[in-house]
Amino acid sequence: MKHLSKSIFTVGAAFVALCAVAGHDLPINGDFYGVPSGKHIVPGWSLNSRRGARLFPVKHGKQMLELAASPAAPKIAFSELQPAGPSFLEVDAEVSGTGSASLGFEAYDATRTKLLQSGKQPWALTGISTEIKFNFQLTDPNIAFVRILLIAEPGSVARFYDVDAELKYGAAPVPPPQVAPVPPPAPVPAPAARQTLMHEGFYALESLAPVTEFQVAVPAGRDVDFKLGEHPSRGQYWSLAGSYDARICRIEMKHKRKGYSYAKIELNAMYRGTTTVEFVNPAGKRVIVHFTSL
Repeated sequence: MKHLSKSIFTVGAAFVALCAVAGHDLPINGDFYGVPSGKHIVPGWSLNSRRGARLFPVKHGKQMLELAASPAAPKIAFSELQPAGPSFLEVDAEVSGTGSASLGFEAYDATRTKLLQSGKQPWALTGISTEIKFNFQLTDPNIAFVRILLIAEPGSVARFYDVDAELKYGAAPVPPPQVAPVPPPAPVPAPAARQTLMHEGFYALESLAPVTEFQVAVPAGRDVDFKLGEHPSRGQYWSLAGSYDARICRIEMKHKRKGYSYAKIELNAMYRGTTTVEFVNPAGKRVIVHFTSL
């Protein structure tokens, strides 16, 4: 398939200085792994209405999301809320179809109340899959979460594939500066049921209890990665659930297959503290990681 590429920057020269800053990918399941369940078209994505949305398989479990809007109203897919703060938000996707589509976002405060700040950028669609990229400046100091919007404008049919969202900070999202170094938190005895998360460990889906709890402590600036087994033929992909403190831990998750299928998860330690990261699987299993950045 022929691909065209165009980047549109909406924040002017200020963005150029930030390009050198390492980005923080949001785990939004932009390849649309999984199957519909309840209000979700796939894990991590919900719709303003179930009618007018379809999924098309692409390869290796990846899917394309088609949104068909009525002439009277847009058709919108919403990602789950993701921890965020004042920053630059970059959203890109491959899109095709007829009419016009938009990429956008909504911002929320710590109580998950929607803020006035939001934004979207439209794009005229063609039958050729085109990679588009938009950048939004998140300026409200009360921002604690964002969610990504994929929009088929009224009367349009838009197909979205390979959607990515990334936060770029002028400075990393850190707590207010301290006059003196903050000592590490006192160690808290872990419940006996918790296991130590093994670096580069593989955990088969069948070997996990309905709820499995891990603990791990990682020096700031380092990471730990591990694999959770999946069953793509049954639509059993792992996805991120709930919220976590992005100042303490940053997460990267990719779905892969090398003789067997698995989710590769990388937890990066940022600033001192402890947060809880939870993953869920349609098989009804939960993996909870009690993560400490030293």
